Amino acid sequence: MLSMLKYMAIMAVFYILSDKVIKADLAKPMQTFSDMALYSLVFIMGMRIGANEEVISKLGSVGLQALATTFLAFFGSVFMAFLVRTFMMLDRHGLGKKHIRTERETGNEENGANGLKSTAIIFSLVALGMLAGHFIVPEMIVEPDEFQEDAGTMIDICLCILLAGVGYGLGIEGNILGKIRSIGFRVLGLPIAIMSGTAIMGLAYGVYGPLTVRESLAIFMGMGWYGLAPAIILNAGHATASAISFLHNIFREVLSMLIIPIVAQKIGYFEAASLPGSTGMDCCLPSVKKYTNGEVAIMSLISGIVCSMAVTVLVPVIID
Repeated sequence: MLSMLKYMAIMAVFYILSDKVIKADLAKPMQTFSDMALYSLVFIMGMRIGANEEVISKLGSVGLQALATTFLAFFGSVFMAFLVRTFMMLDRHGLGKKHIRTERETGNEENGANGLKSTAIIFSLVALGMLAGHFIVPEMIVEPDEFQEDAGTMIDICLCILLAGVGYGLGIEGNILGKIRSIGFRVLGLPIAIMSGTAIMGLAYGVYGPLTVRESLAIFMGMGWYGLAPAIILNAGHATASAISFLHNIFREVLSMLIIPIVAQKIGYFEAASLPGSTGMDCCLPSVKKYTNGEVAIMSLISGIVCSMAVTVLVPVIID
C-alpha cells in the first residue's frame, strides 16, 4: 500500500509540474531519460530473475503460462467489449446510430515500427540480464540475498523515474478533458470492458491454474505495462509470477499489433481497441488508428491512460 501511495504521489507531482514548471520543450529529453530508466530497469530485472534458480528451472513452463494468460486476457477483453458496445448501442464501428460516418483515419506506420523496435530492445536486454544474472552474478556476489536486496532498490529507483515521466506526459496533454467531454460517457466503456474482462479471466486462471489467485490477478491486471507490473510483483517476493507477468505483458503488446486488424474486420472496432490494455495509448495506438476510426482511436488513447493509472493502484493492492 505504501508503494502504491508513493508511485501515485510521484505521478501527481510531475503532472502538476509539467505545465507550471517543466516546459513542454523538455519532452524529448524527458522521454530519453525515461527510456534509459526503462532499459536499466528491465536489464536489472533480467539479472534478478536469472540469478533465481527457481525461476530458471521453470523457464519453459513460464513461457507457456505467459502465452496462455495473454490469450485469456484477449478473450476476456474482447468479450466484455462486445457486451459493453451492445449495451451502449454502438455499431461495429464504435459509433452511435445518429453519428455521421466519415472516412477511416489513417495511422502512423512508422510509430508502430518503432514500437516493435523498442520491444526487440527490451527482449534483448532482458535476455542479456538473465544471462548475466545466471552466469556472472554467482561468480561476483558472495551473498545472493544481498544482491537481491540491492537489485530491488535499483528497480524501485527506476520505477520512480518512469512514473515521473508518465505524470509529466499526462500533464503535457492539455486537451484530454476536452476530448473526454466530446465523447461523453462512452469514454468509460472501453476501460471498464478491458479491466472487467481481464480481471474475470485472471480470477478464473487463479482458481483453475497453477498460480495463486493473488498472483494470477496481479499478472493479468498488468494490462500490457511490462515496465511496471512485473517489477511490483518481483519486489513483493513473487519471482516466478514476475517472470510470467513480464512475458505476458510483452506478449499482450506485440500480439495486439498483429491481431487488431483481424478483430477490427471480423468483430468490431471497439473490440479491437480493447486488446492492448494500457499500451492502447502509445505503442499500439497507431494500429488502432489505422484499422479503426478517429473516434475509437481517441477512446483507445484515453482508455490506455485510465488502464495505466489503474495498474499503479491495482497491482500493488492485489500483490501486497
